[in-house]
Amino acid sequence: MKTPSKKLELYRRELQELDLQVLLLVSERFRLVSEMGTIKRQLKMEVLQEAEWQKKVEFLSAHLEENPFSSEVMQVFHEIHELSVGIQLGTANS
Repeated sequence: MKTPSKKLELYRRELQELDLQVLLLVSERFRLVSEMGTIKRQLKMEVLQEAEWQKKVEFLSAHLEENPFSSEVMQVFHEIHELSVGIQLGTANS
């Protein structure tokens, strides 16, 4: 049986790996968002496509229904989306 301090250290290592994966995925997401912004400008489209955003929120929310942290996860996703809109508009802080 692992001691609490060994368990804590294991969790910290797992968290470090997960944090790296999250950062790499968010970075890739922002790269795609930037490219989408370029295409939207070429097509003279609005950056925020409200219907698409609502579909995405519904899709993600449905996948989080049983998750005890669904509210917190969606809060983080809303922040990522806001930053994504800023990237497409060219107003994100670099």
